[in-house]
Amino acid sequence: MDEDNFTKWFTVQLLPNIPDNAVIIMDNAPYHNVFQEEGVPSLTSKKMVLQKWLSDNHITFKKELLRTQRLDLINIAQ
Repeated sequence: MDEDNFTKWFTVQLLPNIPDNAVIIMDNAPYHNVFQEEGVPSLTSKKMVLQKWLSDNHITFKKELLRTQRLDLINIAQ
């Protein structure tokens, strides 16, 4: 499965065939978390992608931060 196949399945097969009051629960599979050009990086994004997002959004951070710490900063900024 990849993001293109998942998106197609989700929009063409799943959504038209579930009740209006259905709840969709997804795990954290990489294809469930797709980085949007202007969106927030996914949890599986590389450290450099997170760094670029923080820089592009004018959020100050120390270069030695771990990937998880960068994710924390991104979550706070949202």
